[in-house]
Amino acid sequence: MKKSDINQDIPIVTLNHHLRPDAYQALASFYDILELDESGSTSHLNRFLKAQFQNKNVSKIADVCCGTGAQSLELFKHFKIQASDLSPSMINEAQKKLAQMKSDYVTATDKFQIIEGQLEFKVANMMDVTLNECQALIAMYNGVGHLSLAEFKISLQNWYGELKAPGIIVFDFFSLDYFKSLNESEQLDFDQITERGHVKRWVKSRVKERIEKIADGEESELEKPAETLKAAYLDCSWRTSINGLISYETTSVRLYTEKEVATALVECGFGLVGTKKMTEGDVIIVVAQKN
Repeated sequence: MKKSDINQDIPIVTLNHHLRPDAYQALASFYDILELDESGSTSHLNRFLKAQFQNKNVSKIADVCCGTGAQSLELFKHFKIQASDLSPSMINEAQKKLAQMKSDYVTATDKFQIIEGQLEFKVANMMDVTLNECQALIAMYNGVGHLSLAEFKISLQNWYGELKAPGIIVFDFFSLDYFKSLNESEQLDFDQITERGHVKRWVKSRVKERIEKIADGEESELEKPAETLKAAYLDCSWRTSINGLISYETTSVRLYTEKEVATALVECGFGLVGTKKMTEGDVIIVVAQKN
């Protein structure tokens, strides 16, 4: 793409543009209430992951965008888990939940074995995290949506180099085909009485085109720009009410096509094992393995 082809009204996304450690600071303490539904989808996903890894005799897994521990706090009952997230606030919430699980263990009916060191949480960037003998990796809840295509490939290359055999990765992403037909008007997407009180949330989303850098680069004396491509991003704004107290937040995540993801995997040394669409088709789960 030539510099003259770029619409100056479209913002340019640079590498590491939207990976911010403070991104979930305000949301972390009530993330589970808003994002982890009670319909059973989280349990279904965890059972799916458990089956994938047990079938390949995996013993240690990296959860590279663990959030508040929705997967790690279940999978560590069966595997050794190295869990990390860029957000210190989310890691703090996950550690609180682990401590509570240990405290409740004496009276728990689910008598899994708690082994010290079986699950460790740390703050780390999924793009360059050290995997410490892990044989498999997960990045759920659209973690890769916080990456540009260039950053996604950097992450894949790192995972390829760090993972031990069998080298399985499982991640999900928001589908561009689903969200490009989304209603842009504000919608009420959560309204429940919770332990925190009456929580309501409205969301307004729209797909917007951006110019994305393919690689880092500075213009030379000949004014040659870094190579770029046009990419679709989902811009979301939330208005949340907790007992009448209103807060606002915004985010922007990269939307991928299945072809983009499949091509990136091949370029970085992974073979596509399979894909699985969630019920509404908005999220696609990918299973891949090192060639």
